[in-house]
Amino acid sequence: MIAERLPFDDPEAVAAWTDLSRFSRFRDQNPILITTGESCKVIMTDELVVKIPRASRMTADLTMFESEMVIGMNEKAALDPPPLAIPRFIENNAFGYPHYLCLSKVPGEVLSQDEVRAFSDPEKRELGHKVGQMVAWIGKSMSFAEYDARLPAGPISLPDRVNYVRSDVMLLPYFGPMAGITATNRLLDVYDKFQKCAADGALEPTIIGHDDVAVWNMVFVECAGAMSLQGLIDFGVMKKSTPEREFRHLPTIGKAAVEAAVAAYKAETGVEPSMELIYLWATMQTVSNYTRLIKRGNRELAVTKRRDLLTIEQDMPVQV
Repeated sequence: MIAERLPFDDPEAVAAWTDLSRFSRFRDQNPILITTGESCKVIMTDELVVKIPRASRMTADLTMFESEMVIGMNEKAALDPPPLAIPRFIENNAFGYPHYLCLSKVPGEVLSQDEVRAFSDPEKRELGHKVGQMVAWIGKSMSFAEYDARLPAGPISLPDRVNYVRSDVMLLPYFGPMAGITATNRLLDVYDKFQKCAADGALEPTIIGHDDVAVWNMVFVECAGAMSLQGLIDFGVMKKSTPEREFRHLPTIGKAAVEAAVAAYKAETGVEPSMELIYLWATMQTVSNYTRLIKRGNRELAVTKRRDLLTIEQDMPVQV
């Protein structure tokens, strides 16, 4: 994530980024431009977050989809407060612009992967515990029928990683720092196990999930000298999921976080997520991210994914 303060003393520079510069509401609230991905620009102020979709119809639909998901979560939160703070829906078509989504800002800060990986084990266990509780809360807050009813009309792209990962694994020997037959064969073994789980029905969705419970969507505040997870943001890719899929980003933080999440989820729901499946999902997710970054020429960021793979590998359950 890159944050860049908008230069409001230079109108032409502002216009190059966004057409929101004319709104005094933003000038007065210390606006920052956040570039988070290919689908939209994000403007953050002291109190608000505004998502501005790119030109394509798909990303506009995804912005509308996120508004529906946040509204649904807000309705449930009014009856049953969530374990972590979430954004509040404020308005669609913000400032009269179609598909501009305005949400409340969740107070706190987003930390880097390396900063969170450096947490002590007690900090990781606290993080994992809260994530386990939050995934259980989301899963209990929306049924499949409610989710389907909130989908925008028309086609919407919500990709599934199960079917296209093998080509990413096969490409590894050709792309730099993870090259090597041994590493690739190990990953192919993991992939084959993953596909067997898919064939056996073990990957079939059982809950509605956030689908991106990762460091870049976690909001932390300092508490008693330690960073404590307080909020979860970006509900724009919610989908039918499983608890194991929801926990797939935790192995890159550390095993203490994974174990705490599994225990907390079981305490809330009576269902114990599979450690094996969590690590399978984690491996496939990270391989996919790694090879895409390499193919785009972003080797600097790809190196961080290689570190993630090594972290996952050292903690992976023996049976995998």
